[in-house]
Amino acid sequence: MIRAWASNLILFITLCFGHAQTLDSLESLLQGNITGIPRVNLLCDLSDKYLAYKPKVALQYANDALKLSKELGYKKGEALALNRKSDYEFRQSNYAEAAEISTEVVRIATEMNDSLMLANAYRVLGNINNAGLERYDVAEDYQLKAYNIYSKLNDRINVAATCGSLSWIYAMTNRELARANALANEGVMISREIKHYQFLGYNLNSKALIYKQLNKLDSALIYLDLSNEAASRANDLTVISYNNSIKGDIYLDRNEPNKAIEFYSLAMVQSKPLAAREVIKNAYKGLASAYARIGDHDKAYENLIAHNQLKDSLFNQHTTQRAIMAEKAFQDARQKSQIAELQLANEQERTGKIIFTILFGVSIIFSVAIYMLVSRNARSRKIVNQQLEEKNEEIAKQNAELVTVNNTKDKLFSIVGHDLRSPITSLKSLLTMVAKNEVSPEEFKMIAPKLNRQVIGINETLENILHWSKSQLQGWTQSVDNCSLHELVGKTKELFQVVADEKNITIENKVDPNLSIHCDCNQLELILRNLIHNAIKYTPAGGNVRIHTISNDDSFEICVSDNGIGMTASQIEKLLSRHDTYTTPGTSGEKGTGLGIYLCKEMVEYNGGSLTVESQVEKGTTFKISFKAEKILSSTA
Repeated sequence: MIRAWASNLILFITLCFGHAQTLDSLESLLQGNITGIPRVNLLCDLSDKYLAYKPKVALQYANDALKLSKELGYKKGEALALNRKSDYEFRQSNYAEAAEISTEVVRIATEMNDSLMLANAYRVLGNINNAGLERYDVAEDYQLKAYNIYSKLNDRINVAATCGSLSWIYAMTNRELARANALANEGVMISREIKHYQFLGYNLNSKALIYKQLNKLDSALIYLDLSNEAASRANDLTVISYNNSIKGDIYLDRNEPNKAIEFYSLAMVQSKPLAAREVIKNAYKGLASAYARIGDHDKAYENLIAHNQLKDSLFNQHTTQRAIMAEKAFQDARQKSQIAELQLANEQERTGKIIFTILFGVSIIFSVAIYMLVSRNARSRKIVNQQLEEKNEEIAKQNAELVTVNNTKDKLFSIVGHDLRSPITSLKSLLTMVAKNEVSPEEFKMIAPKLNRQVIGINETLENILHWSKSQLQGWTQSVDNCSLHELVGKTKELFQVVADEKNITIENKVDPNLSIHCDCNQLELILRNLIHNAIKYTPAGGNVRIHTISNDDSFEICVSDNGIGMTASQIEKLLSRHDTYTTPGTSGEKGTGLGIYLCKEMVEYNGGSLTVESQVEKGTTFKISFKAEKILSSTA
């Protein structure tokens, strides 16, 4: 792992300094007095340089170039800027939008009779259908069209680019590998001659994939290293992260799971800032398999879940985008059909004018009849549209409910699968040892506190899951009564006394015995259980947990204070967030689901109060439950 991170550091230094001079030169030109068409071309050039390194910066330059081109009426610049935007959207996995932009470039190129511009659009459309939508036959067709145009124009740079794209298609589909190798060799030769390192990296990557398909894994690794070296000189982080992901695949094929984990992790770090989700998905899948092979099933399960979630997300996105592109094709066909229909209608209109001259009176009657029918149809459409809107609202409401149910299900499965499985498995093992008399009385006395902690922890988790899932699916319900706060605190203290004694923690009940509060007693008891258990969990041995109250003119506070490890402001924010499930191990390694505190917050608010947290790192934490003073019924204090 250290070698890979060291390699990554060297790569980063190369990326930073290898391109600084070129980019600084272009940026300095941009800051000068350059205007008009040269400025458009410079913006497009900068967009191309930043595309694989800082995609957001590349997009901004492309947008600036597009805006200026339209102001100048510079069609070629408009097409160049659109081509950069299309390439950006493709790299962000927005394939439908990328295809739409490239189709606009095709239209402009056709209008200007510019074959080079047309070939550039074909190459991006080929990439979209290849790596994006996995429509390899369509992708091959576009890339071959581009390759033929570039060859006729003797455009060697773009010939090298399409060699990489075509050889990648054949390597990925494991067909025509000899042709793929010939194309990759052609791309490597041209790229080296013209010193175009980005396209050299593409073609060397294709060579590596070809050798991987031929099961010549040592050769594949050599070409991946060569591709990384070329990509680093071109500042192409996307290719580098993809190459490292393939290295992970190769080491997994060679049954070297630790080495595979090293490169999958590296690919993950490199690809996340670039939003290269296909690489991230492959890394998650590889990590799941690698961790499973070394017996780390928790990490294997964690990465498998992440892979499946991203895979489902990409599948849904790809399906949606295929549907958008299919709909666009249908609309284009329908538009052509409408043009033909319009031409036919014009012919009929000319004939109709002759008939209209002869039968003017009859046509008036027909016109009145048609008007009445149109009015009637309009009223009918209005009624139907209203009914459709009502149905759509009903469907939207049902979808929202289904999303809530599905989110609840996913949350419950996550907690049951991860947070409950481990302690229950441990508890089962301990009880099995006891049942088989494999544990002596002395050993059982040592084990008993751990059994007690696990039972309490499992019970607390189940209680929280039960209340939370019920609130998510059915909403909160209340049974309001007068509760003795001192008794509730005492009851909770007794429940956790063994756990507290084990850590030598003192629990102080400083609540007035004569004080009563009007609320849901069961919910208040659950709130106190969570807060007191939480305080014990994050207080080191020999510490103190104190429950007391503060009365103000218009409010009343129940405070659970400890002198434990405390929290930062960021940790408090995550703890109270509805969208985050945040938890950290306790001072004795106690685990939690991250659900309890947010559950307390919801229940307190439902009872008309508020939950706040005051904390300082290494000094302690105080949870404050605030109610209006009218909630307090009696007190001698």
